[in-house]
Amino acid sequence: MRKITGLFVAIIFIGVTVTFAQEDKPYVRDQSSIRFGLKAGLNITGAYHAIGDEFIVTARPAFTTGVFLNFPTGRCIGVQPEVLYARRSIRASGNILNAPYDFTRTTTRIDVPILLTIKAVDILSLVAGPQFTHLIKQKDVFTQDTGPAQRDEFRKDHVRKNIIGITAGAHFNIDPILLDARIGWDFKNNTHASVQTTPRYSYIWYQFTVGIALKQ
Repeated sequence: MRKITGLFVAIIFIGVTVTFAQEDKPYVRDQSSIRFGLKAGLNITGAYHAIGDEFIVTARPAFTTGVFLNFPTGRCIGVQPEVLYARRSIRASGNILNAPYDFTRTTTRIDVPILLTIKAVDILSLVAGPQFTHLIKQKDVFTQDTGPAQRDEFRKDHVRKNIIGITAGAHFNIDPILLDARIGWDFKNNTHASVQTTPRYSYIWYQFTVGIALKQ
């Protein structure tokens, strides 16, 4: 995840540098009107606050897509709600019942971020706000090294369906294209149980998307 964090910071830095260089270009979008659009991209997901015997998580990319509505509430401030069909994927390994396990977990979710947008310069906006997530389904694919007893423990998990988190980042508006880079954290862990044999963790994710404004 450190490499991904470094990449995220680099993208933001390069974007800000390019933004200031292009500030007076004619294709700068007029951000004084309501905009509706579509977006798609990748979530790269990891975990933090992890609890588990020798629990190790490897981040994996997964697809996300959805719609957004951006409307101004002032000259430099606006609100951008979104509805995203999102997947998060991790690979995890560790020990349960004195035996190893190894699996890939993919979750399918509806994410609804409500973002405050602050226009730093003409084509650069900083964004931040809460995100509400509803889990549609969770799929675990175990390796052959994972025994039936370990698989049964994961099937017993009382998975948390609804989670609130926070997300923040930047988006770059080059008419009619919008480029987004964000980081987000879930406030709660993945299950309801406070004591269990399977690992508990909270998701952290990086999101990179490309969008297009369909209406102004």
